[in-house]
Amino acid sequence: MSSLVTYEPYVDDCARIFCRRLDEMSKAGVALDMGHWFQCYAFDVIGEITLSERFGFLDAGVDVGGVIGALQGNLVYSTLVGIYSSLNPSLFPVMSKFRLGGAAGKAYLNAFIDQSVVKRKVEPAAPMKEQEAAIHQAEDRSRPQDFLSKWLAFHSEDPTRFTAFNVFVGMISNIVGMISNIVAGSDTTSTTLSGILYYLLENPHTLAKLRDEINDFQRNGLVSSPITFKESQAKPYLQAVIKEAQRLHPATGLPMPRVVPEGGATICGTFFP
Repeated sequence: MSSLVTYEPYVDDCARIFCRRLDEMSKAGVALDMGHWFQCYAFDVIGEITLSERFGFLDAGVDVGGVIGALQGNLVYSTLVGIYSSLNPSLFPVMSKFRLGGAAGKAYLNAFIDQSVVKRKVEPAAPMKEQEAAIHQAEDRSRPQDFLSKWLAFHSEDPTRFTAFNVFVGMISNIVGMISNIVAGSDTTSTTLSGILYYLLENPHTLAKLRDEINDFQRNGLVSSPITFKESQAKPYLQAVIKEAQRLHPATGLPMPRVVPEGGATICGTFFP
């Protein structure tokens, strides 16, 4: 958590853009699909955190490169092939060749990541002292370091322990991590946000109570704009709303098994051996 919180400025940037888009559509009287916009927001947040670069979903308001569609197609494919796994060796090459089941979007995502890495590699290499100064300058602006900056700093501190080869390997392994972050992080985030908003709208008294809490905190000068993670943790009703929405509509699509204690257990009148 201490590491994740350092990336909060990236989340704030996307939150500002998201709010601006909502204001624009509200003033224009445009009907919108909040589930889609939550996904646009989540993708751009993950892009910022992972690559220091937004994908542009919030700017365009559309499924850039078919990535969202690819994610949905991939989930359908994984669900079915997860059951009939023997089909995967012969089916996957065909799906990939004809860009079916989300392959086109994944190809776009891979190309976007490759371009981001290439841009970093072709930037003029500044002397190490200048690189260190740039890192410290980024820290002063409360902007998180990206992975490459951290690796260069490690290399500068001890070139024998963290060699140039280690920096290179780190970049390669991070590409794999980027894809995992983007695919896993975006869908779960947008699903959770959609669930929270849905249940708030279904329960107006809950929404009213949450607004009262937010207004009270604002009147007492206890929140910033945008609100910080630390400030949000001090809001008991907001935290209850988030957790209850996650209980009612968890973003994880797979079952979470529990081990019944020895001798079994009776839960809500049903005995589990």
